[in-house]
Amino acid sequence: MRTSLPEDGAAALPCRQSRGTFFLFAEFPGQKGRHAFLFDTGTDRTLLDLPFAHALGLRTLDEEPVITATGDAVQGALLERIPTMRLGEATFHEVDCVGLDLSNLREDGGLPIVGIIGCDLFRQCLLEIDYRGRSLRALPRAAAPQHEPMRFEERSPFVDASFAGTHVRVLVDTGFLQTVALPRGSSVPFVEAPRPYGEIASIGGTEPKEVARLDGMLRIGDLSWREPQVLLVPGCPKIGARLFRDALIRLDASGGRIWIERSR
Repeated sequence: MRTSLPEDGAAALPCRQSRGTFFLFAEFPGQKGRHAFLFDTGTDRTLLDLPFAHALGLRTLDEEPVITATGDAVQGALLERIPTMRLGEATFHEVDCVGLDLSNLREDGGLPIVGIIGCDLFRQCLLEIDYRGRSLRALPRAAAPQHEPMRFEERSPFVDASFAGTHVRVLVDTGFLQTVALPRGSSVPFVEAPRPYGEIASIGGTEPKEVARLDGMLRIGDLSWREPQVLLVPGCPKIGARLFRDALIRLDASGGRIWIERSR
């Protein structure tokens, strides 16, 4: 993949923030208008709804499993690369993508999208996510902050967190609408016992969820939150959009570096 940024190096990405979650708007050659994608650092690649992939003329190359937010695997289709994908002043060439059925997210999750953009798309640049400023920018990797980042080796950003003194490795998941999610049976203390709290929608369907409240502090780097609400659902531990409402995040997906700070 190749990424083209404007001469001054900074590209504001066309986006909309809804309940904390970002939607990106992409343009494709031969397609009219802009198309909405969920921006999801919990996904390590670009996913396309299969009817939209067919409208782009992309051929299926092979089967490809996709891990959902609840940890299940659903069958997807490895597609030809997207020749050109434009997000405002940033252009991405030869984009790897997988096609699958996203109707569950539209119907059960209420997400009017044709795809999901994960952090893989931004591996050749630095991604700035400003929740308070309601903006996303692609910057040169040389624009990364000089102070020490949190580091990860996975394809998506995982960071160390402390739940009332209990160490947990959590996924920084911008596509997750809530504050914190932990698997059922996690050994962290709760000031409010878990109770049923509806369902959570993912690519694979819906799952029942429970809600509780942490007894103590959640700490990530220099940031802390007292007694945050926690959802208990299948899948890996994650922190989501509601926790970041005052945060400025910079992500270097290729270098395995992430900075999470409070907006000033």
